[in-house]
Parts: sequence; C-alpha cells; structure tokens
Amino acid sequence: INQIPVIIANAIMSVTTSRYVFLLLVVALMLLVGCVMEPNAALIMLAPILYPIAVQLGIHPFQFGLIFVMTVEIGL
Repeated sequence: INQIPVIIANAIMSVTTSRYVFLLLVVALMLLVGCVMEPNAALIMLAPILYPIAVQLGIHPFQFGLIFVMTVEIGL
C-alpha cells in the first residue's frame, strides 16, 4: 500500500546508474545484513527490492543471485 520497495528502489537508482557501483553497494549491504540477520530472512526481504534494479542495470540474474547469497553467507 505504501510502495516502500518502489521508494527504496528509486533511492538506490538516484545514487548510481553504474552496474559496478550498484554491485559494490549490494555487497556492502549484504555483508552488514548478514551480520545481524538470518540469510533466508535477508533473501526473502531484500531480493524482491534489489532484483528488479539489477535486471534494469543489465546484471544477469544468476550473477546477482550468486553475489547476493555468497555475501550474506560471508557476513554470517
């Protein structure tokens, strides 16, 4: 109802339009989230927000998923 994922996605896209900077931001975010949150919960909460941005920037879904999961596990 409040369109919170859309607001977050627009905020991230306003910071950068480079796929490499976006991946760097995702890695930093996932390392921090992995320290305080269970990986499954992080995946369920953050993947629907970050995945459309990754696709829009031209990042392959497999590459994004691998980076996402590995950095959360490293943070754990």
